[in-house]
Amino acid sequence: MSSAVAAASDGDVMCRQQLKTSNNCYRLYRPPGPARGLVVMLPYYGSDANEFSSAGLPGLLAKKNVATIVVSASGYLVDDDLVTLKALIGEVVQELNIPAGSLVVGGISAGGTGAVRYSEYCSSGHCDERSRPVAIFSVDAPLDFESWWNRQELNLRRGNPKSALEESQAILDAMHWAMGGSPSQVRQAYRSRSHFWPQKRTEGMPNCSRTYPSDSIPSRMLSGGLKIMRSTTTR
Repeated sequence: MSSAVAAASDGDVMCRQQLKTSNNCYRLYRPPGPARGLVVMLPYYGSDANEFSSAGLPGLLAKKNVATIVVSASGYLVDDDLVTLKALIGEVVQELNIPAGSLVVGGISAGGTGAVRYSEYCSSGHCDERSRPVAIFSVDAPLDFESWWNRQELNLRRGNPKSALEESQAILDAMHWAMGGSPSQVRQAYRSRSHFWPQKRTEGMPNCSRTYPSDSIPSRMLSGGLKIMRSTTTR
């Protein structure tokens, strides 16, 4: 992978302090030639724009003349995070002259939530053609916030010190702040911001996935071996 990493020219982390959310920094990995596409990678909560600095993906994409940006982490529970993400994407798209229909956004955990929420944000008319993703990927992302809250409460009630109790409490605190209360207090807020919530539950654990066809991904991004699966999973 070392040769693949070397193929990408990575820059310093750039921060935009006028944007007041935690995801206001990014690191850009440039391809050697004119960029014909851009992949935006959103890491898990608590990480930063250097998260994938040792990963091989930016270098592999660079060999296909596809740029990569890694954005600093956020929970993506509030729309302000999406406004910031749109601003950073727009900045890089303009700088590299990324053609319309050549943007992919994806992430891990909270970053995966951000990828799905950003796609829906753009589908609601908030993004121009070049800042709107043609595909997204989401890995191990919480998409049903009510169920997510219930699992954290259950974890705290069980009280197993090996089960990340501090993380569960931090998640509950963040959701309480972002939503304005618990699901029992403001259920509509949780359902309106969730990407999936089941009509029926089995012990509170939804089992669902949404898969999107990949036939509309531009051929210029698929040529040369770049393949993208449009899919998201719930947790």
